[in-house]
Amino acid sequence: MKQVAKILLVNKEGKLLLHHRSSDAKIDPDTWSFFGGKVEQHETPEQAIIREVKEEIDFNLHDFSFFKMYPFPGWDTYVFVGVVDVPLSYLHLEEGQGLGYFSLHSAKKLQLSSLVTMTLRDYFAQKVNSNFK
Repeated sequence: MKQVAKILLVNKEGKLLLHHRSSDAKIDPDTWSFFGGKVEQHETPEQAIIREVKEEIDFNLHDFSFFKMYPFPGWDTYVFVGVVDVPLSYLHLEEGQGLGYFSLHSAKKLQLSSLVTMTLRDYFAQKVNSNFK
């Protein structure tokens, strides 16, 4: 089964770093998505997400953890949550047509990939539930 690794990156202000996919992307064209990609044969999902983030925005990912696995027909997507602590000017976009920091409210107004929509729903529901325990 094919594996994919994606990451929800959040800065210290709680803003989400999202990736605007190119209009000719094979999957989710012209949507806002998470950074990440295919897990290579010799990699774990954790190794893949470190490599993908470095390749896509030239950022050395250190502070991250596994969040949830989402099964899709033909592949499993491993989603991580991580901290990005730099301004946009320090990131060098290598794939897609843009990137940006967004509040949850602003992000909901974007054309989001289905994975981002599901993950944000689950992530913020979990945060709310943990605050009431």
